[in-house]
Amino acid sequence: MIRFLTLWASIAVAVAADTFEPSGILLTWQRDPTTTMTIDWHSVDGENGDIDIVPSVAQHKVPITIPVVSRPRAAVLEYRQAGQTRWIRTTGKSEPFPFVEERMSGLHRDGYSQPFPPQGRTIHRVELTGLLPDSRYEFRFDESGKAHRFRTLPKTLTREVRIAMGGDVGYGVWTERMNRVAASHDPDFAVWGGDIAYGDGERQRLGRWYGFFESLTRSLVGKDGRRIPVVIGIGNHETFGGYYASAKVKEAIGGPYVQNDATRKKISPYFYSFFAFPGQPGYNVLDFGDYLSLILLDSGHNNPIEGAQTAWLDETLRARAVVPHVFPVYHVPAFPSLRALNDPSVAGARKHWVPVFEKYNLPVVFENHDHNFKRTYPIRNEKKDPENGVVYLGDGAWGVLVSGLAKDLDQRWYLEKTEPVNHFILARLNGPSAQFEAINIKGETIDRYTARRR
Repeated sequence: MIRFLTLWASIAVAVAADTFEPSGILLTWQRDPTTTMTIDWHSVDGENGDIDIVPSVAQHKVPITIPVVSRPRAAVLEYRQAGQTRWIRTTGKSEPFPFVEERMSGLHRDGYSQPFPPQGRTIHRVELTGLLPDSRYEFRFDESGKAHRFRTLPKTLTREVRIAMGGDVGYGVWTERMNRVAASHDPDFAVWGGDIAYGDGERQRLGRWYGFFESLTRSLVGKDGRRIPVVIGIGNHETFGGYYASAKVKEAIGGPYVQNDATRKKISPYFYSFFAFPGQPGYNVLDFGDYLSLILLDSGHNNPIEGAQTAWLDETLRARAVVPHVFPVYHVPAFPSLRALNDPSVAGARKHWVPVFEKYNLPVVFENHDHNFKRTYPIRNEKKDPENGVVYLGDGAWGVLVSGLAKDLDQRWYLEKTEPVNHFILARLNGPSAQFEAINIKGETIDRYTARRR
């Protein structure tokens, strides 16, 4: 490999170094969304100033020259409250992407080869704490770089809080368009219940994550330039083999599945590297002041539905019995619009989780996985109950191809409305009241629902 450095490349590198912008930015929370913010950003690692001329391989007749103008960086950023002049410098942690991109002979971006040199990327993470509730902040990665914006959540529900809910996100043009449609409604944050970039824990699908984060950074931005945080749960496409009990998982780990942090990280390497929350073991709860609790569950991907997770769910709901808005979010639906009712995860969620939702009188639950829109009737004890039932909203079709409805749809008594269409659900919280509006990829409202009060 021949390496050389030109004057032009030196100038370009200097400019790039002075005006660094990440290849991906993700905002989320690990705890209290009213006083903290977790910021992830990605850098491309290369030898500063080198330009590589790579020998051709069989499918290419000429060498390809590719400049490498990025460099490894420390996890350092500056932030300040909007309107203040003094920047506060803070340091976090860095870790490499789960896999290094090897383009000399391996597949990249699902199917074509490029004779580029190996390249790695780094995830940088900083958690800002001690912030003021319902306040605007700015952050930057370089003194001469762009100032990005975010907003913390209110401590009490003194104003309307908006949430863009969905799942089965994808990583292409439709995903980016839906991101922009959702952002145009000025949500405080988004929640995605699994199947994010369809990477499946596979090394050869690393390029899907590149596209996903590049698109997210461009498109999930509010009207005021504010970056919209995202809370993300796990789905089958975050997991090698889809489900912890699959034969593919057993083959990968060399034996029966063992529930521990190392095994979960091995079969879902992207999920645990890219998303600070929910963290291990793959399910968790996030409390917003005194008015909202989001409960992210794992519908059989890294953990069994039954047993420890169901016991945790019961305990978590018991501790939040007086919170007015409690939203469980998970991937595989208990009341699907497409899947068979005897699918193991479908039946498992219905058997183990649904009675717990009913026990604690939850009005609404969010499901995904079937790539359709659906709203069920209020359900209790597996029958319609308009007064005390739970409504299940979904079914996860943010930016992916829609699947179509079940052939036995006329026998699915629990479905009040369903449609094969890309959409997200805009939740609007005002005091004890919660309204839900399903909005399609054209920005049209296709359904409205007001939940009963808990």
